[in-house]
Amino acid sequence: MTRSLGIRLARVAGIALLVLLVVYGLLRGVIAERMVAKLSERLKRSGLTLRTGAVEPQGVLGFRTDSLVVKRGQDTVAYVGRLALQVRMGAHLLGRVEPEYIEVVEALIRWDEAVSAPLDTADRTRAISPSKRPEFAGKLTALWRRIAPLLSAQVVLEKVDVAVAIAGQPKEREWLHVGIDTVRWGAASAVGHFTANGQAWLLSQAGDTLVLESAKAQLLPLPVLTEKLGLKLGAKRIAVSRALVEGSENEAEVKIAFRAEGLVLLHRRISNSPVVLNSLNVALKGRCTPAQVHLDSSTVIRVNGLDWRAYAEVRLDLVRKGSERPDSSIRLWLKGPDTLAQRYLDAFAATGAFGSLRGMQADGRWRYQASLDFDSRRPDTLAFVSNMGSRGFRIRRYGAVRLSAVADTFTHVPPGTRLRRKIGPTNPDYSPISQTSTYVVDAILTSEDPSFRWHRGFSEAAIGESILQNYRQGRFARGGSTLSMQLVKNVFLSPEKTLARKLEESLLVWMIEDQRVLTKDRMLEVYLNVIEWGPDVYGLTQAARFYFGKAPDALDVTEAVFLAIVIPRPRKFYYHFDAEGYQRPHLAKAIELIAGLMARRGLITPEQAELASVLPVRLSAQAVEYVKKTTRKPGDVPTEELLMDLDLLDEEDDSIVAPDSTGGY
Repeated sequence: MTRSLGIRLARVAGIALLVLLVVYGLLRGVIAERMVAKLSERLKRSGLTLRTGAVEPQGVLGFRTDSLVVKRGQDTVAYVGRLALQVRMGAHLLGRVEPEYIEVVEALIRWDEAVSAPLDTADRTRAISPSKRPEFAGKLTALWRRIAPLLSAQVVLEKVDVAVAIAGQPKEREWLHVGIDTVRWGAASAVGHFTANGQAWLLSQAGDTLVLESAKAQLLPLPVLTEKLGLKLGAKRIAVSRALVEGSENEAEVKIAFRAEGLVLLHRRISNSPVVLNSLNVALKGRCTPAQVHLDSSTVIRVNGLDWRAYAEVRLDLVRKGSERPDSSIRLWLKGPDTLAQRYLDAFAATGAFGSLRGMQADGRWRYQASLDFDSRRPDTLAFVSNMGSRGFRIRRYGAVRLSAVADTFTHVPPGTRLRRKIGPTNPDYSPISQTSTYVVDAILTSEDPSFRWHRGFSEAAIGESILQNYRQGRFARGGSTLSMQLVKNVFLSPEKTLARKLEESLLVWMIEDQRVLTKDRMLEVYLNVIEWGPDVYGLTQAARFYFGKAPDALDVTEAVFLAIVIPRPRKFYYHFDAEGYQRPHLAKAIELIAGLMARRGLITPEQAELASVLPVRLSAQAVEYVKKTTRKPGDVPTEELLMDLDLLDEEDDSIVAPDSTGGY
């Protein structure tokens, strides 16, 4: 190329560039107006209207205005004194809208439309359409594509007030109110301060870590978390060092690393009171496909100083033709550290949800591991394992609860009452195991806990069956508690149905069994004397007197089986009788089932079982009088609930032999 030709080409390129700049200058205003028009159209599809003041170009591809109002009907949803928005040119040419610069000054936003109702366990049985896949990867990738550009954009917020109504509590409307004084962040820096429901927060960035700090933890109702899950959160400090989603609609890899200090959470299924995690470190790696979520085994969750390793694989396939539910499979694995038992105790007690462990001191080491493997296509292959191991474990000092207290006479306060009952020979209503009908013991063990004599506080088979039954019914219908766990709940804990109470119950049961605090016979004896058996009826002696006007050692097979049937719902025993006090047909079926199991296990003869199934339950005059006052209309009988309580008994292993009624350790 000659020198003169090069000069000519440069002149042509310069002229072309000048023409493009002139054209762009003339079109900047048109582009800005078009961007506002697109925003207006998008809001209109959501039932909102947009009105702005004068619109001017902002940067290469953007707009700014000194007045913006968003309305729903006559109500103003948002007012912005100054708004500037600039999008990335490269992303725009590829058909994506990614913000490069956002500035919001003097804004008032009020969003009070209920987004959704809270998700309750009773509403989780919705059928999934056969034509609709879960699309886990696609939804996660789409969500990240919305969030990631905001994290890398230059953002300026000044004097912004946002109030959002949380739809998680329909009867008690809650609001999240955020007042932003000034917040600025970009690709490598962040600084700002704001208030959330009146509490001050600081925003900063140290290297690649984004940090939120507050003087104290404050429970906040949050969009999505409170609306969808009923969960409230609060924290003193949250530091996010990595949050990344890579992939496509077919497969997405997720990497998250964050640390929270002074984390407080409240959920009615977790605990009735706030749970405190002094420190929570999460290093999570996972993968999603359209119908599968996979949590890598390298995931580490450190809670109050204890490192837990977790692995999970959840698959949700298409619904088969004629089926109301999708085929699904779940594989879970959780492993706790092999460390000092005292570290476990301190970590649990620090949450504030395990009151019985406060002040407890122990020697030795603990380790824990659990796994679950379930495939809905082969439900009978469900496998559940839970193993708490120890080396040299010994309780040196009891905490708020002295487990050995029940080894002798003690005072029992039934949950939810102010009664104080002496459980021991000084109480005339006390029933020693030696003076109790063996029929009662055998019937209760058959229906409540067939392997009581041999297990160490837990029955993995019973828990597995409970998981299976809950899956079949689409709700939490059965808890899988052993008699040992029921005893601990009745004597030491509250009756609340929460995860924290269940974990506390499990720990206490394990300690009682591991430390041989009580013999099996003593546990059974205390259980029979403390459980509720009817309205203001506690213990076997009162139950035998109330229902049959007899002493505990005079009960026959039919009466013993009836008392076993009453245990799950003692205050609703009248459901089993009509207005005249005669038993309903479903009660005879339940008695036949349990008596038949007792006969198959050699606890009674086949003749006794047959007789029990045909002899009606004859209540005492006192019980009949209560039934007449309380029984509802004939159709209001939980026949299905009763049979669901018992249906799995018929599936248990017939090889279980009759326990030795005088046994123990």
